[in-house]
Amino acid sequence: MYGTDPKIGLSSSNLPDEILKDINSEKELKDEITTSEEMLPEIIIQEEEKAVKKNRTESFNNQSIAAKKMKLSSNGKFQKLPVGSPIVVSVPKIDRGPLDDRNITAFIVDERHGLYKVGTGGGVIKN
Repeated sequence: MYGTDPKIGLSSSNLPDEILKDINSEKELKDEITTSEEMLPEIIIQEEEKAVKKNRTESFNNQSIAAKKMKLSSNGKFQKLPVGSPIVVSVPKIDRGPLDDRNITAFIVDERHGLYKVGTGGGVIKN
């Protein structure tokens, strides 16, 4: 590369180092290459399955950690409100007409597991 010939030999092959250490002759090299080519698909599938399982468990654990951090952050930002407190709820733009209010006044009716049931003059809000 860049004016020099490429160095090709055992150290530049795709064989693992454990196999390369034990090779003493060209016949042993050929035997290792043929056996590794025969076993290669099964080994690759097994290694990929192990990697997928490992990645799935890591992803699950990391997602759980992220969820806990988000919950702590959210709990720190917003204070707990007692039942009966008046609140202002913003109405999404898609749910209101051109002359409708952007916000509505509501009251907290019930609180379970950190979630509030909110009621207005027209009834209880579903979501």
